[in-house]
Amino acid sequence: MTLTITQHIAGATMTRAMQLARGAVKAELHKQAVRLCEVDAKTISSWAVLYLEDHPKLIAEAKTCVEAWFTRGVFGRKAQKEFIKYLGIEQSQADRSVANGQS
Repeated sequence: MTLTITQHIAGATMTRAMQLARGAVKAELHKQAVRLCEVDAKTISSWAVLYLEDHPKLIAEAKTCVEAWFTRGVFGRKAQKEFIKYLGIEQSQADRSVANGQS
């Protein structure tokens, strides 16, 4: 089963949002002087889910980051081309932007 570009973006966005949320949870534990080795990874992940529910802006931040990655070709040239089609950007314009280091 092949995923659409929209599904790839959604999956990558939620993965990145969870990474950011787990980082925030770990930072808070560090602030409270809790050693990370004393907290189960499953617990940190469950707290990260709750953190995402309380901070929906984190998902928007993650989506912006993922879209920039797609534009730059981090996920590969094929994914980059599909993303450009998804945005409706003319191919030559996108190539110029990527070549100039713009996202």
